[in-house]
Amino acid sequence: MRRSISAAFFSICLVVTFVPSTAASANSSPIEITPVTGVFHPSLFETTYHTLITFNEPLLGEATDDVKVEWNLKLELVDKAGAPDPTTLGSGAAVDIGCTNHGVEEKTEVVTFRHKEYLRTSFFEWHHPDAANSDPVGWYHCNHELQGPHGHQGLITLVISDAKWRCVATFKGTHSSILNTNPNVPNPNVKNGTASEPTCRRI
Repeated sequence: MRRSISAAFFSICLVVTFVPSTAASANSSPIEITPVTGVFHPSLFETTYHTLITFNEPLLGEATDDVKVEWNLKLELVDKAGAPDPTTLGSGAAVDIGCTNHGVEEKTEVVTFRHKEYLRTSFFEWHHPDAANSDPVGWYHCNHELQGPHGHQGLITLVISDAKWRCVATFKGTHSSILNTNPNVPNPNVKNGTASEPTCRRI
């Protein structure tokens, strides 16, 4: 059976380092998201990716607004071909066609914001053990010799949208993010190219 980390744990971790912004203006997106963060759990052979969603537009009474959240895993080179993973002896970056999260390469959910509710978390899991370490054995089929500096080669893409706005963010590979404890300095994972700065545009 696959195991997962509770959403509550990530909510606590993210809120510690996030400062909600003020209400959006007419020309800015009411949806804001933090850069995607990755946390590798060695004992589980999985990486969990998460973001914090802020809905800035005030909702009156019992009004609600739905925000669509889409996660996507695409196996592709995110490092130079053949570049080794310093944590894995004999490795070299290459696309591992068997490391498909047992076919779970997409996740879609609808987050409903209600009156006085403006912070929500969302997360996605990439399980990447080899066949022998899978539970049950053979459930996953990753090859750790094909890892690069960012771990297993794949791009995580997050798209969050409502009727008027669309926000996009990405994250490379399966290694953990650099911990960012100071929200007043540039995000180190964006700075080094592991995570992208989220962008929001009108649809």
